Amino acid sequence: MIDEKKIFEEIEHKLKLSDFKENINSNKKNIDNVILDKKFGIFIFLTIVIITLVAGIYLGQVLSNITSFLLSKLFIIINSIIDNVSIKYFLNRFVYVTLESIFTCAVQIFSIYTSIFILKECGYLSRGIFLIDKIMKFIGLNGNSFIPIINNFGCNVPGILSTRIIQDKNIRFLTILISPLISCPAKLPIYFLITGIYFSYAKQILIILLIYIYGIIIAIITSKIFSTIIKIKKNKIIDINNSFIEIPSYEFPNILLVIKISLKKAVDFIKHTGHLIIIFSFILWFFNNYPKTSDNEEKYIQKISKYTEPILKPLGFNSNMNIALIGGIFAKETIPAILKTLYKSNNNEDFKNIKNEIPLKNGISFIIFCSLYWPCINTILVIKNELNLMYCFLFTLYYTCLAFFSSFFFLHIL
Repeated sequence: MIDEKKIFEEIEHKLKLSDFKENINSNKKNIDNVILDKKFGIFIFLTIVIITLVAGIYLGQVLSNITSFLLSKLFIIINSIIDNVSIKYFLNRFVYVTLESIFTCAVQIFSIYTSIFILKECGYLSRGIFLIDKIMKFIGLNGNSFIPIINNFGCNVPGILSTRIIQDKNIRFLTILISPLISCPAKLPIYFLITGIYFSYAKQILIILLIYIYGIIIAIITSKIFSTIIKIKKNKIIDINNSFIEIPSYEFPNILLVIKISLKKAVDFIKHTGHLIIIFSFILWFFNNYPKTSDNEEKYIQKISKYTEPILKPLGFNSNMNIALIGGIFAKETIPAILKTLYKSNNNEDFKNIKNEIPLKNGISFIIFCSLYWPCINTILVIKNELNLMYCFLFTLYYTCLAFFSSFFFLHIL
């Protein structure tokens, strides 16, 4: 058995040797006595993390609404200037929908990163590693896996890249495996679009939080099962002699710095993913509107859907939903844009078209599938680089099977 008391005594001793004693006042010690309590510390930590994430989701939706409002006002002005009907149609059905998807997703990324960085900058996140280590060990991981997992709430790519701090190869392998099961901000627009059709705002937040929790539960089960399969040894909780985890002093977070870093993450998203959304959305817009030889002739998109519909029909998905899922392989942010384009919806009133064709239970099934299936191309490439092509293929197959059976179970059994 590992004596946790001796571990913390050793940490305190090393801090004293490093002349940290002067920087630790009695108030900070009193705070640590409460939030690092053996009985209630983990509960306090998880509660704070959940509250922070909910606040980030809420802030993201508020900023998204503001962004959509400003963008709609801009396009009202543009429409008043342009007389050509064809150009107006293209602007409203493609340009507006695509730009709205890009910018709303960017502000949601900004919001999630802001909430995570605030926890990190105030010095609390590092302390959480010690508290959460015992739980992480139970599922086959350790405390060093926690920061990469938290990073996945911002984006799976940095989440996977940050696993490089994990020395144990098996634990690093497991951490990479479960990373895409954590919902990133790119999936939030999907959740908000579908839930917003059926539910009030308060219920939306609750359902989205449940989707996040479901992904975490699946990640825990996955880690537990695969850790048993590969027989990870019961390593020490924290090896003081072989590793060093920084315990920063409590500081009031530098809000300007947090905003600056979070803005950079949002801008990086627009730079690296925005063009994918534009390209794929344009392709789908083109396929959905051509050929225009006659009104009765099938569009290209309808012909494609005939091949995809039988595969996902057991999950309650129609042809438009299937096409959106194909676009989501390239970038999850394209899914809302594709659905809006296919259903010709660019405002809340037009969402009735989606509601009429997608029953509530099918919509929730769709959200569950989106939360688990194929990661985006960037995440797949990172997995390939960090492991190899074979693992990349097997991981992707595993995620897709998880998504299929989860959606099927919800639709037909619950």
